[in-house]
Amino acid sequence: MENFRDVLKKLISDKKQQKKDLESQLRAVNRLNQKIIDIDDEISLAEKYLAEAKFIDSDSTASVHGSKLRTDRSHLREGVTNAMERAGSKGISRKDLLLYLDIKGDKKAEGYLGTYLAKLQKEGKVVRGEPASGRTYGPYVLVQHKG
Repeated sequence: MENFRDVLKKLISDKKQQKKDLESQLRAVNRLNQKIIDIDDEISLAEKYLAEAKFIDSDSTASVHGSKLRTDRSHLREGVTNAMERAGSKGISRKDLLLYLDIKGDKKAEGYLGTYLAKLQKEGKVVRGEPASGRTYGPYVLVQHKG
């Protein structure tokens, strides 16, 4: 029969081993948590680059300044022209252009679109069609499609 002192020594030894095992498991969990944080950082960075590179086709070359991708505005201009060509004489609204170009919410790209549309109007390449009832402005129509 073990005496009380031996029982306590064994209990202490067992608890110390349990503590050591749990600390080892905690270190493993902390390493996994750090990996998750690193992956989240990589995802955020990739999403940022994706948002900045919306107009870069897979077959075109992105211009890189440092490590920051820059939006290729020529693709935006090309997209506007394509959308207006497809719309024909009925034209296309600014809202539909934003959706077609997938730039809704990108304030920089939206601003550039507005500037580009104003430039096209000033150059006489684009006119505004008749507004729908309850609307102030009509859709954008290429001059060659205006009837």
